Amino acid sequence: MSIEELEARIEQLSADISLQKDVLQQLERSKSAAQRQLNALRDPLSQLPLEISSEIFRHCLPHGPRSPKAGMAPQLLMNICSGWTNIALSNPILWNEIDLESPGAQVLRLWVERAGDRPLSILLRGALDAPVAKVLEQYATRIRHFEIYGTEYSDVLNSNLSVGSFCCLRTLKVGTFVEDKHRELHNASVADVMALLRLAPNLVECTIDTFVARSYHAKEELVLPSLTRAEFLEEQDGDVLRHLTLPSLNTLLATYSDISNQSLLLLFQRSSPPLQILSLGHQGAADFIALEMGLRLVPSLTQLDIRSLYHDFAHKFLTSLADSHFLPNLRILKIRHPLGTFPHALLLPALSARRTQLVSFYLGGSSRYKFEVDDGLRALIADGMAIEIGTKAVNLISG
Repeated sequence: MSIEELEARIEQLSADISLQKDVLQQLERSKSAAQRQLNALRDPLSQLPLEISSEIFRHCLPHGPRSPKAGMAPQLLMNICSGWTNIALSNPILWNEIDLESPGAQVLRLWVERAGDRPLSILLRGALDAPVAKVLEQYATRIRHFEIYGTEYSDVLNSNLSVGSFCCLRTLKVGTFVEDKHRELHNASVADVMALLRLAPNLVECTIDTFVARSYHAKEELVLPSLTRAEFLEEQDGDVLRHLTLPSLNTLLATYSDISNQSLLLLFQRSSPPLQILSLGHQGAADFIALEMGLRLVPSLTQLDIRSLYHDFAHKFLTSLADSHFLPNLRILKIRHPLGTFPHALLLPALSARRTQLVSFYLGGSSRYKFEVDDGLRALIADGMAIEIGTKAVNLISG
């Protein structure tokens, strides 16, 4: 055969191969469709009432917001057969919680639409872009729980959302740390945090998991009448509490924050909250007066967790604790302080003054320090007070 004939032959064979590939692909699709139909007919779930099969699907869901990845429920449930797909799509409860990495406006909108009219729980990671902000704006009144970990929040704050847009929002968590990538992305400003809080006037719980930079100088205050729990997980340069009034505050956790005692005092003066649980970061003796004044404004306090590195602070605090009118309802007290510089002589009088109401006392410090247990402490333990000194692993008082 000539060159021209061979080239023509090869071209014809290539065309035949391409045609056969198309035929094979069509056959594979037909086979898959038939298999899905067979699976649906054989599937015992298809014989059950929708309410029961829906409950089974619900128990397949992971705890918390769900990833839209194909290998995880509920998306995984749609890859079995048409019957399972129909069950999944007819159940709004499978779709009303989503853990989404941005950009993902299309996926977010799809899940929200599948969720019907159910309240939404949304966790967003990464850059919060304008398309996602648009979806949030459209469905703001349905969002009940919202967590946001991103580089910035300007696309939300610059959207058409107005004060009170998230009227049904109950819990808010703001962070700039993407957990699965283990890297800090960006610092928020007090203005950012305050603007987000203004969108949610009925907020019940709020967690600020980001360094908050000092950039806010406005004098106006924000009242959040329903907020019962506030948590600050990072150091603060800008003090958000200076601008808040929280008349329903029950729990305030600032263990790793350096929120000033003066801010606490002013917060308690403005709010008169029914505070029961308080956790504070490192304390110094210089600001003790403001702390003591603030604590006297919350006699409802039942649990206090406090950290200090300074002997003078511990000395002043234990002296005040010996006054039974100071924190009269305190039940659980945790002090984290180096044992070597702790004023041990003041511990027994302070605890004895609390004999009738304090049920648990923990003093955290190095387990290498030898702690002498006197008869007074043994008597308190015999009376039922739980006392731990040292670390969670080593209780020196039981040694």
